[in-house]
Amino acid sequence: MAEANDSDGTALFEDIGDELVTGEQLEWRTLFGFACFRRKGEFVSVSEHVTGSLAVKLPKARVAELIKAGTGAEFRPNDRFFKEWVAIAERDEPLWREMLEESIAFADINAEKKSKKIKMG
Repeated sequence: MAEANDSDGTALFEDIGDELVTGEQLEWRTLFGFACFRRKGEFVSVSEHVTGSLAVKLPKARVAELIKAGTGAEFRPNDRFFKEWVAIAERDEPLWREMLEESIAFADINAEKKSKKIKMG
């Protein structure tokens, strides 16, 4: 588990992630130099190391909804907009857990779609 220093969000990301990895829901990886989680080969989330935000992969409509509500912001690593990603800056453990659970569910849907395409192909 990470140290309790939560100022950049990394510790919170690692603490939640350690629990989910231990529970075999996720696996640690990297994406563009960011610590990230994957599930069934699909990206789930990253810890944005510049701002400390949690970025999660969700359906485009859900991303737009979170941005409109002020809960999240566009995720723009290297100034490139990712339509299916939203950055959550607020250090709120229940919110981060909720966002991770939504992202895990989205990863499962995407993995299932890919599996069906491979079987049909």
